[in-house]
Amino acid sequence: MQQEFLLDALDHYQELARENGGNPALAFDTGKVYHVIGHIEHRLGRLAEAEDAFALATALLAQVTSRNAASRESFHELAATRNDWANLLRNTDRYAEAEKAYGEARVLFAKLSTEEPGRRDYWDGLAGSSNNLGLVLAAQGRPQEAEKTYREALTIFRKLVADDPEAPEYRHDLAGSLNNLANVLRDTGRFQEADEPYRNALDIWLKLTRAFPDKPMYRDALASNYHSAGTLFLVRDRLQEAEQTYRQALALREKLAADYPDVPVYREAVAVTLNRIGFLRVARGDTTGAEREYRQSLALLEKLVAEVASAPAFRAQLAANVNDLAALLERTNRLPDAESYYARAQALLEKLTAEITVVPQYRWLLAAVYRNSGSLLLATGRQADAEQAYRRALTIQEKLHADYPTATIYEAELAWLLAACPVSSLRDPQRATALAKHVADQLPQDGVAWTILGVAQLRAGNSRLAVTALQRANDLPHRDHANLGLYLAIARAQAGDRQLARQSYEQAQRWIKNSQAPDRELRALQAEAAGLLGISQ
Repeated sequence: MQQEFLLDALDHYQELARENGGNPALAFDTGKVYHVIGHIEHRLGRLAEAEDAFALATALLAQVTSRNAASRESFHELAATRNDWANLLRNTDRYAEAEKAYGEARVLFAKLSTEEPGRRDYWDGLAGSSNNLGLVLAAQGRPQEAEKTYREALTIFRKLVADDPEAPEYRHDLAGSLNNLANVLRDTGRFQEADEPYRNALDIWLKLTRAFPDKPMYRDALASNYHSAGTLFLVRDRLQEAEQTYRQALALREKLAADYPDVPVYREAVAVTLNRIGFLRVARGDTTGAEREYRQSLALLEKLVAEVASAPAFRAQLAANVNDLAALLERTNRLPDAESYYARAQALLEKLTAEITVVPQYRWLLAAVYRNSGSLLLATGRQADAEQAYRRALTIQEKLHADYPTATIYEAELAWLLAACPVSSLRDPQRATALAKHVADQLPQDGVAWTILGVAQLRAGNSRLAVTALQRANDLPHRDHANLGLYLAIARAQAGDRQLARQSYEQAQRWIKNSQAPDRELRALQAEAAGLLGISQ
């Protein structure tokens, strides 16, 4: 039904564009029409057509605004078009281009807001483009910059809601910025700070979905809030609450996908939440349940990719899901099947990264697949092949860090591989320590950052410094108790504190017994710690 409506609207606006296209005096009206066409094509998932329409709209509106007597409305339309085009670029993971377009939109909206401060739509545009820019910055591993733009957006949205508290669009936008801020706080280890904005966003969207049950965007936003909050519970090791919250997200997303089967992103969202539930079940030791969720997610993504082959984000999500399923198969000792799935994920991503070189996340994901494949190759005794896989991962991560030196995620990943690579000849613990120190300085409340620093110090032979960093990680909220406990046991044993080392080892053993089937690298850590402590396995 929604697709029929959109197609009818598209026909109408395309006819208007044809009627106006040859008249320079109608350039503004024609530009507005192409803007609407781009928006509709984007909603329909016809990405190439959407981009063509946005390009035409931008060219026409830039022509209009270049005139001396150009109206503010023409600048406003140009700013809105650039913002919507940037949304398309962001949704297709072209982050550098999206960042540029959002920046151009922000400049225009800021100028308009300064010239006519009483116009709320100008301020709304400025806040919206700032919020969207934050999404792109966060996706590129630049959380500090993302947080700054989210807070700028929040200041404006709060003022808009205060001035017009009944306007649902302002309340929705405010909730979106709150949720995005909470995500960046969560991803930088500030879990307690993230709680309040998540709750505030949840409260707004619950009220909006009750007041406007026929508005899918509010239900979609509420589902995103539940999904994000579920991830916060997961990283804090509150697994029961995480699953409950993910299930709330899944119920909403499945209903949206059923109500609007022609909107592919709703089906993708179902697949993403199923994947997260699968990951959570792995953490709880339920490998059977995890495989069921992974395979349901996989089936949805395969169908999506077949239908919308032009959407690289769907292909990347499919590869990520295949990689997760392969890791589960490896964990449950189905090594030939795992190897087959790793090869499939690798092929998908090698093709994607060859076609689209400007999206760092695709390269990052390919590096993860190479690392996982290397682990399996080691498990099957193929040392030379394993070294080649890890070397490929290292090459990608070196390049990512060189290309994006301010992105803490790429610096942290590189530090970890240099510190803990299972192929010891590829380690460089001294360099890993320098990188990890910088990450921990940037993210002082992130337990993962301190874990990486502790492991780097340990492998560099600085056992007492390692204990300090690993204990700091242990004092912060974290999820990976088993690995951290074993590294702490090894560091304490090497520092000569065997009693505390044994306590850390026994605590890690309890976590392994109660929550997960150990993977190959965890078993190797167990053996290393047990050997240092003289414990027979």
